[in-house]
Amino acid sequence: MNHKQYLQDLVVKGEIGKALEGLLAAARFGCNIEENDAIQLLGQFNGLKNQKNQGIIPESTLTLRENQIRVSLLSYLKRYEPSKDFPFTPPPNIREGGDEQQDKDIPPPNTEPPAKAKLFLSYRHANSEEARKVKAFLEANGIEVLIDFERLKPGGNIRQFIIDMINESDATISLVSAKSLASAWVGEESDLTMMSELFRGQTRFIACALDTEFFKPGFTNDVLRQIVSEINRLDQEKTERKEISPLLGTSDLDSEIARYKDYMSNLDKIINRLKEFLTIDISGDNFETGLRQVVDSFD
Repeated sequence: MNHKQYLQDLVVKGEIGKALEGLLAAARFGCNIEENDAIQLLGQFNGLKNQKNQGIIPESTLTLRENQIRVSLLSYLKRYEPSKDFPFTPPPNIREGGDEQQDKDIPPPNTEPPAKAKLFLSYRHANSEEARKVKAFLEANGIEVLIDFERLKPGGNIRQFIIDMINESDATISLVSAKSLASAWVGEESDLTMMSELFRGQTRFIACALDTEFFKPGFTNDVLRQIVSEINRLDQEKTERKEISPLLGTSDLDSEIARYKDYMSNLDKIINRLKEFLTIDISGDNFETGLRQVVDSFD
């Protein structure tokens, strides 16, 4: 067992703090991981631990941030290449309680296949081709993917479908792009997932970026302008319909306008969430590497 395998085993056992300390020690020895990155991640973990000990962080938020740190750590460990000169000796086999045990006492490995993770894939229909590629990659790596074109029945209620898929899945993967963030439906999926994550702890939200336009200054205001323009267009359509006949209803347009207005009020939170937490880059040549991080986070 080399040092990389040892740290990966610690992550599997849930000993994140010890794995982070080991990664920092390797970074300081001169491996291919930046010391500042390891320090920052360990600092985030220790800060989270202090908040937990003080009882000032909700359990659902704690779980969310622990998972984000775990995903980041796995990403670093995938790139980590231990130096041959790094002073590491594999420890003796240790029981969970800390007592040494002989190899003969180690129970045989569980040969049952691990439970499949179930992910809901959220995307804008302009990104259908990318969504199918993501689905194929995840399924090839043992992940079950819930997606609208297979699960949404004709005539089904879209909002209820989103809620059902979020609650049925272990995580929601949202394919994020400049275009998708201008979509009220994709925004609603993101918002519903975040609310489920924060208040019910039933699922995780994993953002996968098809581009990184949303990191640029002024992006939020640009999207807000697009939404306002769309609301104005819908208002104009309402006026034209009433001009045809005052007896004609506009409930379809009213629903669209209400959805866009709700999205406007939450857009800053969604963009901030994408910037504050790990967003996985799957654009261009990063496609396979990025999705591998997603798969690894469920090992």
